[in-house]
Amino acid sequence: MTGEERKELKGFLKALRGGKNWVLITSRREEAWLDCGYTLLNLGGLREEEVEELAGKILQTAGVDKGKLPQEYLELLKLLGGHPLSLRVVLPHLKTQTPLQLIEALRQGLDTFAGEEEEGRDKSLTVSLDYSFSKLSEKARKHLPFLGLFSERVNVVWLYTLSESPDNEFGQAYQGVFGENLQKDDWLAILNEATTASILEHLGSTIYKIHPALPWFLRKRLNQEVVADAQQRITELEKKLLIGYAYLADDSNEKLINNAELASFILRVEEPNLLQNLRLAEQQQRWTQAQAILQALGKVYKRLGRKPEFKALQQRALNQIGIQLKEAKAKGKDAFYFWMYLRFEEATEALLCADLEAARAIYQEILGELIGFNDSSMNDKIASGYHQLGMVAQKQRQFEQAQQYYLKALKIFEGTGDLYQAANDYHQLGMVAEEQRQFEQAQQYYLKALKIFEDAGDLYAAASDYHQLGRVAYQQRQFEQAQQYLLKALKIFEDAGDFYNAAGNYHQLGKVAYQQRQFEQAQQYYLKALKIYEDAGYLHDAASDYHQLGIVAEEKRQFEQAQQYYLKALKIFENAGNLYNAASDYHQLGNVAYQQRQFEQAQQYYLKALKIFEDAGDFYNAATVYYSLGNVAYQQRQFEQAQQYYLKALKIYENAGNLYNAASDYHQLGNVAYQQRQFEQAQQYYLKALKIYENAGDFYNAAGDYHQLGMVAYEQQQFDVAISYYQKTFGIYEQFQDWYWVSHILVQWGKVLEAQSNYPQALRIYIRGLAIAIEHLQKFIGTYIYLLARMLGFLGENEFEAIWREFTGSDCAGKVREAIWKARDGLNEEG
Repeated sequence: MTGEERKELKGFLKALRGGKNWVLITSRREEAWLDCGYTLLNLGGLREEEVEELAGKILQTAGVDKGKLPQEYLELLKLLGGHPLSLRVVLPHLKTQTPLQLIEALRQGLDTFAGEEEEGRDKSLTVSLDYSFSKLSEKARKHLPFLGLFSERVNVVWLYTLSESPDNEFGQAYQGVFGENLQKDDWLAILNEATTASILEHLGSTIYKIHPALPWFLRKRLNQEVVADAQQRITELEKKLLIGYAYLADDSNEKLINNAELASFILRVEEPNLLQNLRLAEQQQRWTQAQAILQALGKVYKRLGRKPEFKALQQRALNQIGIQLKEAKAKGKDAFYFWMYLRFEEATEALLCADLEAARAIYQEILGELIGFNDSSMNDKIASGYHQLGMVAQKQRQFEQAQQYYLKALKIFEGTGDLYQAANDYHQLGMVAEEQRQFEQAQQYYLKALKIFEDAGDLYAAASDYHQLGRVAYQQRQFEQAQQYLLKALKIFEDAGDFYNAAGNYHQLGKVAYQQRQFEQAQQYYLKALKIYEDAGYLHDAASDYHQLGIVAEEKRQFEQAQQYYLKALKIFENAGNLYNAASDYHQLGNVAYQQRQFEQAQQYYLKALKIFEDAGDFYNAATVYYSLGNVAYQQRQFEQAQQYYLKALKIYENAGNLYNAASDYHQLGNVAYQQRQFEQAQQYYLKALKIYENAGDFYNAAGDYHQLGMVAYEQQQFDVAISYYQKTFGIYEQFQDWYWVSHILVQWGKVLEAQSNYPQALRIYIRGLAIAIEHLQKFIGTYIYLLARMLGFLGENEFEAIWREFTGSDCAGKVREAIWKARDGLNEEG
């Protein structure tokens, strides 16, 4: 490590003092400069029994019979010092050499090595590698040191691409060091020979593994073997290797568009070499190459959910190039471009974390500088700046401003014929239209973007448009279509290993399942998304899933659990200064309070949410709050106030063309009219709501209007009509397994039958209700026991028991019979 790197690490470790973190640092020596207090654990080689076990496996692989080896074999193991690589490269030679011959050769090497020790380097390992290396062919000994410029892995394809031709700069640089050029078969022969000698390990196909200790050894051999002006030529070759890896990164970056699987595989295989060359580029201030490598790695890291690693590399690069603009500009135009890329990434991260002001400031600073160049070659970068500012404005719900920025960017990209980049602006324009509930317009934009990405073969980018098309279909209650789009997007993201974006699809699939009243499925999707976000440290995204889990818990009438979820989400949004999203949690907390009949508390939460939505100019979401405030007023029998709130919400929904949401207000206006005994008016409202729900295929909500129409018919003494409505209502709630409402409807149905003095049929309804209550909703058991006791009183014991036996197939007996008879006796006493 350089002095600056040591200083940076020491400062980082000191900053962690007093916390709960532990840091493990591995080193071959004691680090005296690290004066911040640490515990040193010396780890020697393998223990004696472990050495013998490993040695036995190596000999077995090499085809050497351990049982036939003389006693000196154990002395050889001691000489090798328990280093696994020493054992691996020396022991196979027992196939042709005796232990004594190997011991003698190694001791001669140790004598030669005396006086040349390097701190932290194991002498036995160096001598072992020297011995094994000396047994290779002349050609292998000559060319294998090239691998000293690589790290962890090497690909034969890449080796001969760099070394095969004397007619290009790479081949010439290689020839300048090694005196000749090599073809693919030459490299395969050399690497396979080194693998046989256990110096390398074949990982499959054309990829070979390099032991971490090997590059140091090979680099040392490289310095020893080549001509007098070696260092200059080696440095030139290293520069060409850096350029080659920058080319590889650029090429893979392009292939991530239309051949993402191959490109991602190449980048992952070459990751250690790319990281090594990235550091070299930064040290040599070769900013163009550094940017090419970091951009390609960054895309893969983000797709694989390795954002912290990417962020660390960005910060390291910024520290070297300069965090402030003037520092970067002083290092030249290439440095400025690299700085701009790094800052763009930093701002994008701020955008994801809802730090909108920080993101806007960075984008604005970069855009101002770019425009100041007055250079048409900067137009694509200027367009990217407009695009990013559009995203900030969109997050701030300044939709007109966002649209203007996107259209500016779009005009530039279309003017230069760069339709691929233009697709990103079509996508964002679709999101702006979607936010404003202009669904047809949004769909058109998404489909434009989707076609461009698919034509370019970039399925990964296309996945975002599948996702958004799924959201649009969801908003239009086209749930099957929504699910198909979302599952397409999910598969693409999962295949790419991008679990962060996959989480967004899990979240949306949860919402689709929720609307179809598949609550368990919805909960599973939300929990999958939540785990991904929490593991990645994206609490702002996690908050949305806390919110949705709260809605599911609320629907299941688990109010304490729902409240906990909403409060978790609320805290995250408030800490991030995101009051707009916090408003939705205030609204849902109001719903929880309302469900528990805490009307004043509910009203306070609703009014907080209303103010935020109205201040943001979001009257559409404000309409939802007006509706909820109407419910509070209704429960407090403030019918005129309730009616005003419902009419406000209704007007907003009708103006937005959202008849589906308007149906809820028609329903509640019907309830207001019903309570005021304006039955004809109530019936008209219910029928309006019913028609909308049936047209939308939402039979669950339609059931609520069937129920209320049954209530109206009952009040008007139209008992057969009432029963007809209740039968429809019961069938729907039973289908959706909503046992609360099933039980409630059976009570209402029985009440109508009682009004007709049809006690035998009422008894059958109540028996059915009791069975459902026992199995699914025990709090209704007492109600049905009371109702059954009434029927016992009306019918008498003989008829009651006969009907019970005929309806259930068994006698009324046990604790149930005891409870009914006891309740009957209580009624008689009261009477």
